[in-house]
Amino acid sequence: MVEGLKALQAFPAQRELAMRLEGLFQADERIAGVILRGSVGRGDNDKFSDLDFTVAVVDDQLEAVLADREWFFRQAGNLAYWFLSATEHPRIFVGFYEGMVEVNAVYTRLTDVEPAPGEKGWVVLKDSTGWMGEVAAESARLAAERPSPVERADERFWLWAFRTAGRVQRGEYWHAWDMLNDIRVLLMDLLIEDAGRACLGFRQFPKLLSRSDERWLASTICRLDGPEILGALSSAVGLYTTLRARRGGQPVNQKLENQIRRMLQETTVHRHD
Repeated sequence: MVEGLKALQAFPAQRELAMRLEGLFQADERIAGVILRGSVGRGDNDKFSDLDFTVAVVDDQLEAVLADREWFFRQAGNLAYWFLSATEHPRIFVGFYEGMVEVNAVYTRLTDVEPAPGEKGWVVLKDSTGWMGEVAAESARLAAERPSPVERADERFWLWAFRTAGRVQRGEYWHAWDMLNDIRVLLMDLLIEDAGRACLGFRQFPKLLSRSDERWLASTICRLDGPEILGALSSAVGLYTTLRARRGGQPVNQKLENQIRRMLQETTVHRHD
């Protein structure tokens, strides 16, 4: 299956590793199914793309398979480094092979595998029960879920705007810069909501934006400089209020918002004098 996958033809290191891993997956009877996901599955990969696998294990064999992860992946090549992505998620394996080919494997019980709406780039590498093929086909048929509404956006935005301006007044530019990053993430969440469809990752994010929104969001990026941070914050205010109007939202507390706006204006004038 992998050998004929066009997405890997131009990247021999990734293709050869994927082929070796496919052989190992096929040989392990405890593994009931494997799906290749991500950019390689979609066909928009490049030399930096990782190999993303969902590994469905026979239910009563999961713990045994998890215990063998390092041994399993070392059979595929020179495993330079590996780790579990987080202690609270021990079923996710991340490995780097010589040549910096990255592998991500999410382990799950076969009975826990479910369709994921909007996923059209799943390649089934192993399917001993037929369930993985059904899941992949149903995932491609289902429309992508709309993004969840961003909660308490108005309260969060103005609180963070106030704090950012206050840090600039104190000369705490690193702290202000960090707060501005939080504001930018909130704006990105609102832009995804405005687009009306889920964003699968930052590589897909630009496809959701109009040129004007992209330029506006770019204007919230700045150097570690007080006046520049305030200028970026001013752009963030403009983009936020535009997005709020598109959503039909109203200020949660108009009086407080007006006070913060005045404070931002006075701070901007003060810092530029």
